[in-house]
Order: sequence, then structure tokens, then C-alpha cells
Amino acid sequence: MKIKRITLFNIGPYVEENTFDFTVSKNRNIVLIGGKNGAGKTTFFKSIKTCLYGCKVWGYDAPGKEYYSIINSLVNVDKLYDSTAKAYVEIELVFDDGKQTNSYVLHREWMKIKMALTEFFNVRKNGEVIIGTEEDDFINYLLSIIPPDMFNFYFFDGESIAEFFLGSDGGKNFRNAFLKLYGLDTLSIMIDNFSRH
Repeated sequence: MKIKRITLFNIGPYVEENTFDFTVSKNRNIVLIGGKNGAGKTTFFKSIKTCLYGCKVWGYDAPGKEYYSIINSLVNVDKLYDSTAKAYVEIELVFDDGKQTNSYVLHREWMKIKMALTEFFNVRKNGEVIIGTEEDDFINYLLSIIPPDMFNFYFFDGESIAEFFLGSDGGKNFRNAFLKLYGLDTLSIMIDNFSRH
């Protein structure tokens, strides 16, 4: 699975439509995202996480008051109080199994309806909207290859990398993700070594 493109619309400091191309090549196969403090890096990662998993990544079974409070913090402040406010995150993923390549576009959108945010979500496979069991199967597959607990292992904010290894909250998340990935307790040994240095 590769991320090909991410589009943010009225999310955090990203006003209107902002598209980020993640195309890589053999010579340039790593994507780094940089910016000054407050430029929107953390919002960018929260947006990816929310687009992929919705309310589940924040610990909720269904969208509710607490979840929409998180979404309110993601929506651009100037647009938030507009009665016709709209914001979305769209991610294009490419899956190549060696036999065929499929493109999936996940689109998670929030609109103001009667002064309250409402969420809409759809998945397109090779340009066609998928629904019902096909959508459920894709979401379950996505959850199996990158479970929400593993997200911080693959997509991490450089400002908090020390927290992943040494901090109380981030260290726990990283440790759980690592153990889940490998089924080992190697990280405890690494933490002890890092702490000594």
C-alpha cells in the first residue's frame, strides 16, 4: 500500500483545497514533511488518521459529541462558524499485489447542517464508489494492515519522537504498536539503553 495523494480542504491552517503529491521513485522513496511550529504538521497527521479510521481512532464506536469536538478542532477556525461550513480530507491509496494495481480514494467530509457538523464518508475503487459489503471488506482489510494503534508507528511527528521512546504517554503508544507488530519485548531493552545514555 502506498499513499499517492492527500487533499485537505478547510482543515486547520489549510484554507480551501490543498493537495500533497506523495509520488515516489526508486531514487527518492521517502517522504518527509517539514515546517515551522504552528505550520500544521500535527493537524496534517491527525487529518490522515481521522480520514482512515473516523471516530474509531479516537476511541469511539460511533460519531458523537466528543468526536465532533475533535473534528471542530481540526476544521479551519475562520470556516468553523460559517453556517455553510464544509471541510474534508481525501486520501488516495494505491495497492499493487503484483498482478494488478488498484486505486482507492477515501473521502471523509464534514458539513454544517442546522448549525451542527455532520460526517459523510465514501470509498472509491478505481473511480467507482463502493458500497455495502465491498466497502466493509476494504475497511476491515485496511484495519488489518495498519490497525489504529499502529498508526503512530508508521506516521510519526518528529517533534514528539523523544516521547515515543522516553515519554510516559507516547512511549506507551509506541511500545504497544511495536509489540503488536513483532510480538517481542525488545523495546523494553532499547528503552533501558536509551535511558542510560
